[in-house]
Amino acid sequence: MSPATDMLARPARAGVYLASAAQLQAAEHAAMAIGFDSWSLDVSNVQTAPSLLRHIGQALRFPAWYGENWDALADCLTDLSWSEAEGFVLAVRGSDALRTAQPELWQTLVDLLNEVSDFWRDNQIAFWVLVEGNTDTLPAFPQSA
Repeated sequence: MSPATDMLARPARAGVYLASAAQLQAAEHAAMAIGFDSWSLDVSNVQTAPSLLRHIGQALRFPAWYGENWDALADCLTDLSWSEAEGFVLAVRGSDALRTAQPELWQTLVDLLNEVSDFWRDNQIAFWVLVEGNTDTLPAFPQSA
């Protein structure tokens, strides 16, 4: 088992973390190896809440009932019954652009993703969000279990 696979398989450690490009790639491969759903989300060209919410829905292949608002996003992310995976990895790329252009929008997204990860951790299911970027406001992805 690779270090990334071992880490991802631990729901108690899941959360929203800063990760390098290499860590994102390793986590995406490890997620597939252990039967997790893995999504890649590039937010580098997103400038508004409506475009961010639409982009997330498309990238994560949300069901048709997704309403493209913050409540609907929280609902979709905490009701993944449409997925049969045993855990989840969301790799976020391009965060620096969004964080710089729209800091409040970025913080709203991070706060919601932390709440979602907490929800799944309470249910003993791993929901990892790995953010590639240069922010020092997120903890670093753990190197070992």
